[in-house]
Amino acid sequence: KVCIVGHGPSLVGKGLGSTIDSYDLVVRLKGSAGVLGTEDYGQRCDVLCMSTEVTGIGYAYRPEVFWLYPKKGYYDVSVVGTFVGDMGRPVLIPKALCNEWNDQFRKTATHQNISTGLAAILTAAYYMTTETIVLAGFDTLVDPEIPFTRNNAIPRTGVGLINHDWKE
Repeated sequence: KVCIVGHGPSLVGKGLGSTIDSYDLVVRLKGSAGVLGTEDYGQRCDVLCMSTEVTGIGYAYRPEVFWLYPKKGYYDVSVVGTFVGDMGRPVLIPKALCNEWNDQFRKTATHQNISTGLAAILTAAYYMTTETIVLAGFDTLVDPEIPFTRNNAIPRTGVGLINHDWKE
């Protein structure tokens, strides 16, 4: 059983950290270092999923594996290579899978690519042998009627308007 932990604030005050940590595999998204070790978000980080453009934030983590999402369809081999060498951890870069889904997503959405959270879901579904994928903190995905927000303790790596188009 896999638990993928998103950035949504719905986990704040719920005390679900030990439940999250009880899963066979815990996948975190970029920027979540500020909530690790809290009773709401838990402490385990078996996998960190982030885009290839922000590998620098990965130095704050020591997961077993990194999943690097090439959201632009390509990535700087030298930057990613340096990161991989520095970290000494296995890295999965599901380029073909993410490009396929970005191509589909761009047909109807206004956002330029799938989110890192959706990349983590797709990677887990495609590459992991799992009975269950549980999503924690994926507030807008679970209820597209609420505005997209994030826990303020999880900093953004991007700029501009956040628009993940879950309704499209």
